Amino acid sequence: VMDLVLHTLWTGIGATLLVDGWALLRRAWLKVPLPNYALVGRWFAHMPRGRLRHASMAAVPPVHGEAAIGWLAHYVIGIAFATLLPLVFGAAWL
Repeated sequence: VMDLVLHTLWTGIGATLLVDGWALLRRAWLKVPLPNYALVGRWFAHMPRGRLRHASMAAVPPVHGEAAIGWLAHYVIGIAFATLLPLVFGAAWL
């Protein structure tokens, strides 16, 4: 069981790192701006205040530590998606 958990964690982290690498390449090659995970952190930080929807996250007041919250959420979501793989296709997939 512990091997399955570790493999799932590393799969999620690795896949998320690949997404981040692709974003860096897109910025270098195509001049596409990097994702702003601080806005994701701002969104998550405002959730406990009872607000799930905003017309514009850029217009919402900033929250202390929102960049760290956003990056953490980015990787936790990547790990969560990786958890779906063995659940749907079986542990042998890993």
